[in-house]
Amino acid sequence: GVAGVSAGACDGVTDVWTAARAWAPVVHARSAATEDRGERMAVTRGLLVLTVAFTGALWGIAVALPEPVYAWAFGIDGIRRVLVVLGPAVLAGAAASLVAHHLSGIGQHRWNARTSGAALVAVVVCGAWWYAAHGAVGAAAAASVAGLVQISGLLFALHREEHLCSADWLPRRSDWAHLRANRPSTPTTRSDSNPSA
Repeated sequence: GVAGVSAGACDGVTDVWTAARAWAPVVHARSAATEDRGERMAVTRGLLVLTVAFTGALWGIAVALPEPVYAWAFGIDGIRRVLVVLGPAVLAGAAASLVAHHLSGIGQHRWNARTSGAALVAVVVCGAWWYAAHGAVGAAAAASVAGLVQISGLLFALHREEHLCSADWLPRRSDWAHLRANRPSTPTTRSDSNPSA
C-alpha cells in the first residue's frame, strides 16, 4: 500500500544521508571554534561539496536499480518512482544538515527553527494538495518542495549572517587544506554569536 511504499522510500533516504550525518558535527565544531570567517566557510564549503556529491551518487545508484529489485526486497511495487521524486529532498536535506550546523556553530540557532517551520508548512500544504490524487508520489513531491524551501532559507541565512559575497560560495583548492588540517575543535567565545536584527 501507500504506507509501505513511503516507508520503503524513507528507509532509502535515511541511508543516503550517511555522509551528512557524519560530517554535520564537524561543521558545527569547526564553526564554533574559530573567529576566522574564511576558515569557517572553507570547511563548510568543502564538506558541502563532498556531502552533496556523495549523497547524489548514492541516490543515483538507488534510482538506477530496476523496480523488480525493490519489489523483491520490500515486497511492494512503486518504491523506485517515489525515490526519483524524492531526489530534491534527498540533496536538499543533506546540504541543510551541514548549513544548519554551521549556523548553530556561530550562534544563529533561530534560523534553523524558522526554516524548519517553513518546511513544515510547505509539506502540509503541498501534501494536502497532492497526497489524495497521487499517493506516495504526491507525498514525496511535497517532501521535495519542503526540502527546497528549507535549504533556500538556510542558504539565505548563511549568506546574511556570514556577510558573504557571490565569490565566497565558489569552492577553492584551499578548502581541502582546511579540511585536512588538524585544528582544534573546542568552541571558543565568539564576538559575532549574538543574533542580528
